[in-house]
Amino acid sequence: MRARLNLSAPGSLIILSAFILPGCRMKYHRPDIHYTEARRPAAPDYSDLGSWAAHPRIHDNSDRVPEAFGQLQPTAADSLKAVVNAPADVFWIHPTIYTYQPEENFPWNGDIRDEKLNEKVDKTTIRLQTAIFNGAGNIYAPRYRQAHLYAFRTPFKADQDSSLGLAYSDVKQAFAYYLENWNQGKPFIIASHSQGTVHAIRLIREMVEGTELQDRLIAAYLVGIPIPRDSFKVLQPCESPDDIGCVISWCTYAYDYYPSWREYFTEEGRASLISTNPLSWKTDTVTVGSQNNKGGILFKTKKVFPGICNAAVRHGMVWIHPPQFPGSFWVRKVKNYHIGDYNLFYMSVRENAILRTRTYLRQHEKN
Repeated sequence: MRARLNLSAPGSLIILSAFILPGCRMKYHRPDIHYTEARRPAAPDYSDLGSWAAHPRIHDNSDRVPEAFGQLQPTAADSLKAVVNAPADVFWIHPTIYTYQPEENFPWNGDIRDEKLNEKVDKTTIRLQTAIFNGAGNIYAPRYRQAHLYAFRTPFKADQDSSLGLAYSDVKQAFAYYLENWNQGKPFIIASHSQGTVHAIRLIREMVEGTELQDRLIAAYLVGIPIPRDSFKVLQPCESPDDIGCVISWCTYAYDYYPSWREYFTEEGRASLISTNPLSWKTDTVTVGSQNNKGGILFKTKKVFPGICNAAVRHGMVWIHPPQFPGSFWVRKVKNYHIGDYNLFYMSVRENAILRTRTYLRQHEKN
């Protein structure tokens, strides 16, 4: 039996057994030694901008927008001024990109000095996911010693806990450094996907919830992992498009598909998962038609595809019918849309993050 990830009570978290689209599965490295016997990469130094995949003081792929938008972000020359003047921030925690045979013999956690790994991070998650939020504020996305994909599949729980624990220690350190040196008391969004969401949940529990930071949390977009409603002591699911100080989450699958993690939840448990419709931003079961989807993107940011798919909350998941775009017949049989959790709803997420930020700023101006 595979090890299961348990994020301390209240609530528990079951990791999906497959993070890659069926038919697009990547080969992954299977460590031949336990975590305690393996080499570990050196810890990041977050005072070094090279330890950040996205940062307002550097020109990076989080600055990208679809070509039709034009240039919305400040130029590299203006970025220092943007740090001072931007009204809000986004702290992004990226998903698992470390899936291949390590070249430097770090079998359980990636090295942030690994140029090959950094290039993969920058060209995938930073370009295609993180950039969604660049209309809502300055983006800070740390490089961290991410757990290898196999950490989610190992039968040895001690290895899993140690690998994920090392990754989380970097995320926590990066967030603390960001708060002390760059946040300047501004409100912020925490956004994440997959492994990033595992770390984000713990980060919010340990550093945000129940502290003065909670009042500055615009919203938390914790996507790609099933999250029980009782995962937080205070924070509640967002129930409308402009709710603030709340949690948003969804996992995307084809209609009538039930993933392997479903067996770990009772029918009542599935009903208690945080599952947000990323087209209506509600948690009800009303199906929102594809005509209300303002656009998704594929593997490039050049073009937005309006009406790409519909969305409906079902059994703790978001179900969609097959996406519609040129060449979409190639993905007709796909059941797990994990890799497209953000991209299928690109414009909706982008506009919603801006709306919640503006709502927060407007409400706090009155106060």
